Amino acid sequence: MLRHRLTLLIPIALIFGLLAGGCGGGETSTSTASESGSLTPEAASFYETCTDTFKGSAAKGQAEDTCGEARDILDDCLQEANAASGSAADAAAKTCEDFADSTISTLEQSAGT
Repeated sequence: MLRHRLTLLIPIALIFGLLAGGCGGGETSTSTASESGSLTPEAASFYETCTDTFKGSAAKGQAEDTCGEARDILDDCLQEANAASGSAADAAAKTCEDFADSTISTLEQSAGT
């Protein structure tokens, strides 16, 4: 399931790239909390870093949506990693960190920042 959720990032990043390129409409609202109602501190920090990357840009509204989706995926990933034990927990946490890093990098490249 985690692998499936992570593969959602690619279409999200592509959509963001199209929207950042001027194909999108006006700003949209985003949720600021995970559907579960409680975010891990790392997921909350990721969202702040992600949205800060696009402050003042024309793609800010779309970035908030994309960052929110990625935040929720990261939060799920971290919660699953925290539920694991031993080396499986360490490997899962590393996968989550890699996901967060690659998401920010992909969004920065898409937006040309």
